[in-house]
Amino acid sequence: MMTATFSPFSISRTQAALFVFGMSSITAIPAVANSLAGTASFNHGISGGQERDTLQRLAQRYATSFNSELTSAMQLNGNANYNKSWGERAGANESMSPSANLNVQNDIFFATLSGMAISQVPTESPNTDNKAWQASWASAWRKQYWPDLRINYGQNVSTNNAQPRSKDTAQTNMAFNAAMDLLVANISYSYNNNSNRDNINRYETITTNHLAAINTTRTFWDERLAVNFTHRYSETIGELIHDGTGGTVEDANQIAQTTAGVPASVTFGALDPMPALMDNDLQTTGVDIHPDSAMNIGMKFNFNRLVNRIYLYVNPETTINAADVGALRFSLYTSIDGSTFWSQVAANLAPAYDAANHRIILDIPATEENNLKLVTTAWPAITVISLTEVQASYRYDTATAGARRQQKQTNHQSNLNLQALLADNLPFAYNMSLGKNTNGDLKSSTLNQTANLKWNLHRYCRPNFSVSETKSQNTNAPTAMNRSYSINATSALLPSLDIDFGFTQSDSFSGDTPIATNQNYTLSLSAILYPDLNGSFDLNHTQTHDKQRDSLSSTWNASANLTSRLSSKMTTNIRLTHNISSTEAPNTAPSSSSATDAVINLNIRPSDILSLRLYASKVWSDSQTEEAPINHGVDGTLALLSTEKTQLSTGFSYTKADQAPQERVTATWSWTLSRYLSWQTNGSYTISEPKLWNLNSQLATKF
Repeated sequence: MMTATFSPFSISRTQAALFVFGMSSITAIPAVANSLAGTASFNHGISGGQERDTLQRLAQRYATSFNSELTSAMQLNGNANYNKSWGERAGANESMSPSANLNVQNDIFFATLSGMAISQVPTESPNTDNKAWQASWASAWRKQYWPDLRINYGQNVSTNNAQPRSKDTAQTNMAFNAAMDLLVANISYSYNNNSNRDNINRYETITTNHLAAINTTRTFWDERLAVNFTHRYSETIGELIHDGTGGTVEDANQIAQTTAGVPASVTFGALDPMPALMDNDLQTTGVDIHPDSAMNIGMKFNFNRLVNRIYLYVNPETTINAADVGALRFSLYTSIDGSTFWSQVAANLAPAYDAANHRIILDIPATEENNLKLVTTAWPAITVISLTEVQASYRYDTATAGARRQQKQTNHQSNLNLQALLADNLPFAYNMSLGKNTNGDLKSSTLNQTANLKWNLHRYCRPNFSVSETKSQNTNAPTAMNRSYSINATSALLPSLDIDFGFTQSDSFSGDTPIATNQNYTLSLSAILYPDLNGSFDLNHTQTHDKQRDSLSSTWNASANLTSRLSSKMTTNIRLTHNISSTEAPNTAPSSSSATDAVINLNIRPSDILSLRLYASKVWSDSQTEEAPINHGVDGTLALLSTEKTQLSTGFSYTKADQAPQERVTATWSWTLSRYLSWQTNGSYTISEPKLWNLNSQLATKF
């Protein structure tokens, strides 16, 4: 393993030799020079301030890549990256990551063989090594009644050099997929086997999954009726083998559904389905956690599952660090049905960040419930965190050597969808979904039915009627049922005026016992009041009757918005909102609260080099002990120099909020020295107390 002796920008002889040898090997491959590219960058940063030490940061990065067409049917490509960073008080970090891919393509098959390695050398923690390889083969023929085939196999090994070693894991994955178009229906089958071996705690988890599916779609009467039917059968066998003398064991829990959203209330209501968070795709974003947005992330299990750890996978293209994750906080909620009431189990839980696997780790109190959700209560000031996948597990310690556990779960999922055009202006849709699950002696089933009728009667009135029912049954639990009825209509009374109003009632039951009734009324108006003057008004009223507690809660939300283009160089926006909430319950005094806030923004761009934004806001609330001040501020940018080769700009901001005013200036200078070399510098200075400053420079080259 590479040693961690380190001075800024120094490279050990072993590291340099390995890197140069790798690059020499690449350039020595015959005909590889079809495409060879490389980049290098050097960064220097320095920051300080009033009553603060001056700290320096250094970083360097080298990257090379190549792409070669060895033959008309074979391509070879790869890359190698070397990164080294150092910061006062933060120590040094160093990493190398070469990779290569060999692709073969002809009229019969596609084949890929790839390998990669990541070596990380931090000074404050043990060195880590990750090595992985993957091979895949897929059929290329496109013959009628011939199956499309795909086979994958790969391994991953991860270790560190701690004494004693604290990380030593090995993963093996194998998959087979087959699909065939029989004209009347499409059929498919897939097999997946994943093995995870932890040599430190001496246990292995093996998960085997079989999935078979059939899908058919037919149309009738000149496509006025369309019918789609899908049935999927899945069998998952999970096995845990513990051959040591005790240690930590982690059982993964299979999630039946993932949901997400930002609801009006975190304690009531269902979230929107978000299948992208459970599709095993770690590269595609499913949900973004934005600053100042209480994102809800839900997980539904077919049976009550014991969970004490949740993994949130981050898009590897997202630039975040441990400080960003450290700013996150989550509250944990549980629900019987996932669509009505949510109860808080824990508040403001702090996560950890596993940078090597691009995932956030959140340990939670051991919870056993069908429905869980996380609600963000704190977040980074600027960074948007993009999530790709959610996983849940239960970790526990065992003192038993040779422990062996096996769990088998089967699932039948049927979906029927009907689309009918009853008249040219009267479409009708019906969807039925039935799922049945078995896990040992536990059984569950969920039946969901929805129907929707749209009547495009007139541009003055377009009503929409919907009804839905969801019924869930679990072993040793009463049947949970939710029904909802809704009607809404849109109207364009004038070419410049749109109106949308609606009503929805939802009822929930546990067995024959009513649980709650929720009623929601909405009204939305949007209009072009005058050329370059747009306005909108939204009104929402929700009333919830908790029949278990015999309580009644009510909320009113109203908002008005005006946007005007005062001139070709000036626009303004005014927003006014008012909220009222109240609660009545037996043996409790009625409570109510209200709040109003107003916001105004003025954007001015007098020229191509100067832009300004002025804003002000104020909040009135009956819960305030004293009147809130008017928050206001101004920010702008000024382009001092702009040519083909160089750009120089400055920015400034002034903000007066609840506390003392904040004043800040920034500057950015970029200079393209040549087609191969560029320079960029940016800095900032905070004028208000405490005075802070920051300066960063980067020199980058490419070939």
